[in-house]
Amino acid sequence: MPTFYPDSFVITSMPFTLSVLPSELRELILRFRPDVVIVDMETASLTEVEQMHRDFTSVCIVCTHRIADEEMWTAALDAGAADICSATDTHGILAAAMRNTSLARSAAA
Repeated sequence: MPTFYPDSFVITSMPFTLSVLPSELRELILRFRPDVVIVDMETASLTEVEQMHRDFTSVCIVCTHRIADEEMWTAALDAGAADICSATDTHGILAAAMRNTSLARSAAA
């Protein structure tokens, strides 16, 4: 059964865990060791994404924003995100998460 916390979210190996603040997200990553985290760029900065990428190298970071554009996409990728999607593009978010975790597992094999 999935575990839920209110507001924004993080994927933990397929059950879902929700978080609000980047500091809470870091705690959840340490606790649950997810393959993927989904970060709302309206609550986290590029600096925080970059720090998460450095601290959790095996975690795929997919960012979302309600008005993601090419400049933001480039900045997010430079910070270590695997992709950035519109916050309303559920299919794109899940596709990016699945694509990047599949690539990571293939490379590890």
